[in-house]
Amino acid sequence: MPPLSVVVITRNEERNLPRLLASVRALDAEVLVVDSGSTDATVAVARAAGARVLHRDWTGYGDQRLFAARAAAHDWILSLDADERLTPELAGAVRAELSRPEAERAAAYRIHFRHVALGRPVRFGAMWRDRRVRLFDRRRAGWDGAAVHERVVVRGPVGALAGRCEHEGFRDEAQAREKLARYARLKAEARFERGARFHAWQLLRWPAGFVRRYLLDLGFLDGAAGFALARLYAGYDLEKATVLRRLARERAGALPRPLGAPHPQGS
Repeated sequence: MPPLSVVVITRNEERNLPRLLASVRALDAEVLVVDSGSTDATVAVARAAGARVLHRDWTGYGDQRLFAARAAAHDWILSLDADERLTPELAGAVRAELSRPEAERAAAYRIHFRHVALGRPVRFGAMWRDRRVRLFDRRRAGWDGAAVHERVVVRGPVGALAGRCEHEGFRDEAQAREKLARYARLKAEARFERGARFHAWQLLRWPAGFVRRYLLDLGFLDGAAGFALARLYAGYDLEKATVLRRLARERAGALPRPLGAPHPQGS
């Protein structure tokens, strides 16, 4: 088995980090924690568990992950968040795949996630089907550097691992609204810089998103939690549209007025 680095980006994760660190212990891997200024015991918890800790000011999700992967000691990277943890089955699958001859290994592997949101496990919908590349050979794959919803770009075959990565998501609706509002702002700002603009039809994303998540993706089978998640994520879609509209108005207000044009407040 080639040497492996488990990399984690953190800020104020003393509550979650111990569970994650315990779940990767069987991998016998380097653990690298890149912290962006925690004011709680995150750094102390990481060091007590034997992790190597680096400080780096926050520069965005994708950029932070890029830095962490490049700073790792080994080429095989398992990138995790502090609120995630490996099941024993998944840890065994990681060891089994990396123990295969090099010529038989994929360049990267998708991991199936099991989400807990609003205090209840999510068993239906897009969140239940969630699979992401998190184990990869950095010589053939790496993070795309996006500010939010970053992903691993792979140059080569992608495999899949047995088992699940358990993710403790939103604890309550207040935390969900705060996180989703932040993600929506970052996503909209990135899209605006790439040339995306607001259109009135985008305001229909709330009802369309709710129907898709609650009915078409079978979110209603998750009961009250499914209803709440469909509503929260529909609000996330709407927030992206409203941020695009605000950015367009701000950009228009910052443009110089044509010569001779009246001032908006009159002369």
